[in-house]
Amino acid sequence: MDANSQRRNHQGSALSSLNAAVEATNVAEKRAGIAPVKAVFGSVSGLLAKIRDLTIRKADYVELGLACADICGALDRGMNGRQEDQIGQSVLEAIERLTTTVVEIRRNVDELGKQKRISRFFHARDDKDTIAAWRLDLNRILHVFNIRFTTAALT
Repeated sequence: MDANSQRRNHQGSALSSLNAAVEATNVAEKRAGIAPVKAVFGSVSGLLAKIRDLTIRKADYVELGLACADICGALDRGMNGRQEDQIGQSVLEAIERLTTTVVEIRRNVDELGKQKRISRFFHARDDKDTIAAWRLDLNRILHVFNIRFTTAALT
């Protein structure tokens, strides 16, 4: 298999994953009964659609978008019919942080779509540092959801 066909297969796989994640997030958004949860699902769905619609899908941004979708999946499973007063302040703060992070990623994706190829090359190093910070932030948010929802399920 040559490099071009591998790239096409990877892009096709990424596109398929992004489409599935958009659909799952849209379903979760419709099911959500709490405004901040509904809003974060909508934000993630918008981010995924934006990444999907970029003509150049940078693997780092695809991974970030899919990580956001995975976190939404964990949040959706953890909510399981809970009301806002049943989810705790730490989860609400994590939802707010996730929303902020998604907005920042989307802003960067918007800028990426507008940049010329040469400009992307010069911004690659800054992107690496920013992407690493977002990954860390997303891992922390997922950790909060896992702890809170696992603990709540045990009680």
